[in-house]
Amino acid sequence: MASAPRRAPTAPSHPPSATMPRAQSRAPKNEKAPAIFRPGTRCVHPQHGVVEVAGIVSRDVGGAETQFYELRLVASDGKILIPVAAAERAGLRPIMSVSEADELLAFVRTPRVGADTRPFQKRMRIYGEMIRSGDRQAIAEVLRDMFHTSIDKDLSFGERKLLTQARTMLLTEIALAKGVTVEAIETDLGGMSAA
Repeated sequence: MASAPRRAPTAPSHPPSATMPRAQSRAPKNEKAPAIFRPGTRCVHPQHGVVEVAGIVSRDVGGAETQFYELRLVASDGKILIPVAAAERAGLRPIMSVSEADELLAFVRTPRVGADTRPFQKRMRIYGEMIRSGDRQAIAEVLRDMFHTSIDKDLSFGERKLLTQARTMLLTEIALAKGVTVEAIETDLGGMSAA
């Protein structure tokens, strides 16, 4: 019995995140990975925003059968394929919870404290990287900053583009989480659609 407690501390030396990729790389390529998202499920892709799983399709890749999620882009109605086995690495995730949506809405409503003194080009580059990251909090920061800036001045073309991207990605997900329309969220935020 004394040996069991000594073995338990050795488990953390091999965290699941460190061993998972190796285990996946040893799996046969034609092995079917369990589907996490069922057809009809809406989820979020970090670069494309809200997507709907249209189905799970098989394709021959290098002589082995590989399963892919066929994802319909909600904002543009385009389609993309992502390997089911790589969905987590690609950043595919469930829609946020209602409490997360409420927290992000509260964050967007609150103006930034202090002026942003970074040069315009650097600020635009950083905001673009934040949107491409797919991180909800980062996208909310871009949305907040661009929205509150639009109240005080006319936005440049680049700023309007960032505002539109952030609004499309974040508000669509928030609306789904809360079970309301995007227009209702925009109205709640004080007429963001007119920005």
